[in-house]
Amino acid sequence: MAYTGQAGVPTQRAGHTIDLVFSNVPFVATEISEILHSGSDHQTLLTKVPGRGSESLDQFHYRVPKNSLTQFAGALHIAASSLPDPDTFADGDIVSIDDWISRFNEGWLDALQTTGKLDRPTGRAAPWWTDQCREARIRWHRLRRQQGHENEEVMELRKEFLRTVRNAKRQYWRDVIDGVETDAQLYKIVGWHKLGPRLKSPPLVIEGVQIEGTKEKAQALAQNIIQRFSSADDLEEDPLQDWEEAELNPDLDCVGEAPMEEVEACTVAVRSTSPGVDRTTVRLLSACWWSIKNAVRGLFNKCLRAAYYPKAWKLAEVVMIPKPGKKDLSSCRSYRPIALISCLGKGLERLVARRMTWSALRGRLISPQQAGALPKMAATDLVGVLSTMQNGASNEEGHLYSDIGRPGSI
Repeated sequence: MAYTGQAGVPTQRAGHTIDLVFSNVPFVATEISEILHSGSDHQTLLTKVPGRGSESLDQFHYRVPKNSLTQFAGALHIAASSLPDPDTFADGDIVSIDDWISRFNEGWLDALQTTGKLDRPTGRAAPWWTDQCREARIRWHRLRRQQGHENEEVMELRKEFLRTVRNAKRQYWRDVIDGVETDAQLYKIVGWHKLGPRLKSPPLVIEGVQIEGTKEKAQALAQNIIQRFSSADDLEEDPLQDWEEAELNPDLDCVGEAPMEEVEACTVAVRSTSPGVDRTTVRLLSACWWSIKNAVRGLFNKCLRAAYYPKAWKLAEVVMIPKPGKKDLSSCRSYRPIALISCLGKGLERLVARRMTWSALRGRLISPQQAGALPKMAATDLVGVLSTMQNGASNEEGHLYSDIGRPGSI
C-alpha cells in the first residue's frame, strides 16, 4: 500500500505526523480538512476514494513553491545520480534512450510530489487585507455579540470597519500602480477591466444531440476535430516524384555534436511554456539544470546521431481552447486543439529546427525573399524588398527578388 497523505505536512498541532493513511486503491488522496476540524490537537484527515465503475477525471498536478526550488533540485539530483550516463550508450541504441527517459520521468515525478503541493484552488486572504482591517473587524464582531445588531456603538464600529477596508483597498492599488517597473506588470494592470471566464463551458450540440458531461464532451471534440482526417485525405500522387535526386537529398550538415551553449539556449533559455504529460517546465528545469545539464546534452547528441525522437516525448496532452471572437461555444468549430508536450522534447525540436534552418540557408535552398521562420529576418526585410522593386532596381543591385516566381517567394 502507498501513503496517500501530503508529504511534509504535519497532522498534529505541535508539528508532528502521527496519523497516517495508506491505501492500495489508485488515485486515493488524503488531505487536512480545516472545515472538519473538531478542536483536538490532531488535525482532521479527509480521504477521497474514486467511485467504482467510473474513471476519475481529476488530474493531480503538483506545484513547487519558490522557497522549495532548492529542495526540488536536491531531490532530483539524488534521483538522477542513479541513472546511467547517456554518453556511454552505443550509437543507435534507441532502447537505452527510451529507458533513460522513462526512469528520469519517474524520478522527476517523485521529486515533484515530495517537494511540491497539490495545485488545487484554495481560499486565500485578499491582498489588500491588513492587520488594521482584522482588528477593526474583531472589535465590531465582539461588541455585536455582546450588545446586538441595533446598538449605536455597534453601528459606529461597523462604519469604522468599512472605512478601514476602503482605505486599505485604496492604498493597496495605489502602491501596485506606483510600483510598476516592467512591461509585464503594466500589461497586467491594463487588463484589470477584462472579465475572466468563470462560468462552465456550455454543452456541445452535435447533429441536434446535446452533450453535457465532461468526459463525453472531450470524446466528442476529439472525434470531430482531431480524428476527422484519415488516410483517405492523402494525396493520390507524390508531389516530389519528378524532382531530381540532388534536390530531394541536399547535403544538410545538421547532425554534428551539440555544444552545451546550444543545448542551454534551446532548453532553458526560452520562455516558460505549458508542461506536458511528464510535468516538466522551464522554471523547474532552470532550478535543477546544474545537476542534469551534462546528461541532457549527452542524450540530445545520442538522439542526433541515431536520428531518433524518443517515444515518451511524442505523447502529448491535447487541450481544446475557444477560438477568439467565437460566440457560439456549443459548436465544435469554435474550438481549436493545442498539443502540450515535454519541455525537454521541445528543446530537442528547437535544436534540430535551428540547425536545419541554418543548413538550408547555407546551402541556398530557401528563396531569397523568404523572411518568415528564419533568423535575422523580419518584416522590415520584406519592406526593403518592396521598396527596391518600386524604385526599379536591376537584378544585380536588388538580388533579394532575383528568384520571384519560385516556390516560397513573395
